[in-house]
Amino acid sequence: TTHRRPRNRLLGGFLKCGKCGTGMRSGFGAPMADGIRPPRFACPTKAEGGCGAMAVFDHNATPVVVDALFAYLASPDLARALDRQEAAANDVDVKATTDELRSARARLVEHGDMLADGDLDRDTYKRQRQRVAERIDRMEQDLAAVSPAAPAASLDADDLRDRWEVMTFTERRTVMEAVLDHVTVNPSPVRGGPFRPERLDVRFKWAD
Repeated sequence: TTHRRPRNRLLGGFLKCGKCGTGMRSGFGAPMADGIRPPRFACPTKAEGGCGAMAVFDHNATPVVVDALFAYLASPDLARALDRQEAAANDVDVKATTDELRSARARLVEHGDMLADGDLDRDTYKRQRQRVAERIDRMEQDLAAVSPAAPAASLDADDLRDRWEVMTFTERRTVMEAVLDHVTVNPSPVRGGPFRPERLDVRFKWAD
């Protein structure tokens, strides 16, 4: 599935109504006591092709999905999917290539730190960065040739959790698009009650 990239909505394009299955749209809820209208996702009205009966606030849904993302990246489900793809591969050692890809990405960060600290001049930094970036591109192409799932193996759950708050919106969204398939928003068992995380059925690509 191709997801449109809405501005500043990490989950934009991923949420589906649990009643009618229609994709939920981003917008704003009613003003709160401080006058701020909180971002939310809602099913379109019947006139717009939905049922208009489902909504969830962005600040409730996003932390639940992000936590599920970290858990999936460290889970046996993803590991089994990658094992299945590696078994079908002919020329690419998925584990070795993945380990090398992680190391190469770490070197990019290290080179940037060295430039900032004055240990590398800008011309040397550009040459070294280009060399490493070209290797990363080749390895990503090798992994993608095995399976669309394989590049996800280079995403480290612990590293992402540590860096998540300082990552850009585009970086976070890219991670989401790599592994998240969709999120079904189900009705609340208690009308008007507090948000319940179990309302969200988070589904990832290649999960068993």
